[in-house]
Amino acid sequence: MRCSLTCVNDVKVFSINLQGCWKGGGEKTRNPCSPGWHKMNCKCYLNSTAPMAWAEARRYCRERAGELVVIGSREEQKMNGWIGLTDSKNEGTWTWVDSSPLTQEFWAKGQPDSRGGLDEDCAVFQSDAQSAMSSWHDYECSSRHAAICEKFASR
Repeated sequence: MRCSLTCVNDVKVFSINLQGCWKGGGEKTRNPCSPGWHKMNCKCYLNSTAPMAWAEARRYCRERAGELVVIGSREEQKMNGWIGLTDSKNEGTWTWVDSSPLTQEFWAKGQPDSRGGLDEDCAVFQSDAQSAMSSWHDYECSSRHAAICEKFASR
């Protein structure tokens, strides 16, 4: 199940007690992200420096106590690399790594397309100066891109 948390000036406005979410609320958090991660709202993000296949990217994130990013807002549309979206289990049915359905889409024009009959089952965010809101592309999961990891900020 996905968790949602809202922060105002780094203060947790409300909290929920689900896996991966904070307990308690109202306290200020000064440095909630691990070194190398950057904070946005109540989450921490990390971009890998080396390109890797989608499964490697997912493992890379998990080894750092995170997961490939699940895009839930326009603000998260600022990083380039693999996102946690795939249709590898059921062609044409895109789902997030946390099993949540795809409800907000930011596909680039003509995407997803399984170009040239290729089995393109994994999604990549590629920022486009003209339209950052339309920048997802499907690729073969074996192609190599940076990983975009996310995790909830610690208290």
